[in-house]
Amino acid sequence: MDRYLDVPTDGNSRNSSRSTLKNVPGRYTPGLACIMLYINTAQRIVCLSEKTTLGRIHMHLCYLDFDGVLHDSTVWLTPDRGVIMGTPGHRLFEWESTLVDLLAPHPQVQIVLSTAWVRAKSFTYARDRLHPSIGARVIGATFHHGHMDAQEFAMAPRGMQVWGDVHRRQPSDWFAIDDDAFGWPAWCRDKLVQTRGGSGLSDPAIQEEIRRRLAAWQP
Repeated sequence: MDRYLDVPTDGNSRNSSRSTLKNVPGRYTPGLACIMLYINTAQRIVCLSEKTTLGRIHMHLCYLDFDGVLHDSTVWLTPDRGVIMGTPGHRLFEWESTLVDLLAPHPQVQIVLSTAWVRAKSFTYARDRLHPSIGARVIGATFHHGHMDAQEFAMAPRGMQVWGDVHRRQPSDWFAIDDDAFGWPAWCRDKLVQTRGGSGLSDPAIQEEIRRRLAAWQP
């Protein structure tokens, strides 16, 4: 299963002074009971402080990961320096400008954060690190502090986390940009634009795929 390695909010850790924000590929896929537990958790969220209404007509969503998409996948959460880039020669959000350009012709597209930053830090923290033009599109996240159990959520693969949110919001169409394809549900695997952790949105093939999907939403 996928699991997160988080530093507790008090900065203490039993094993290390820093932890990765990325999912770690595990050895098995969660069973049906685990999946249904996550879906039930998502369905219990009926009133959140977000900008959108569930089931909104013509709602086009992009589920956005950070690590391995907007920058290199090796990112560390440290108790003293916060979130830092772990790969020499790279920096946080180095490829974000590509997403700004890709989305610019499509003002109707909204964003839901699927990144582990939300669970490790907070929704506001993650959103406010984005370029203003990207942050303004963000309407929520797949994880909600105070409404979801963090451990239950972590038991589900990224694809199930995203699909649970899709099941709740009921957008007219959606796709996800993520480098984590582990355990992605077969029935929505075609909705994943899978990046490579070391190149993310800098890959021209990935950029073209996103352009193609966005163009299909044009009236």
